[in-house]
Amino acid sequence: MFHYHKIQLYLFAKKGFTKGCVDAAEKMGNVMLVSYKDILRKVTK
Repeated sequence: MFHYHKIQLYLFAKKGFTKGCVDAAEKMGNVMLVSYKDILRKVTK
């Protein structure tokens, strides 16, 4: 029914991400890693 050509994924983590996860996300290119600290920075600005 839906045919998406570009998919963007967002992963959320309370305590951050491992180096392996960060490396895999960079390699894939369509993954955004969002930590709790990232969210707090945006909210407190």
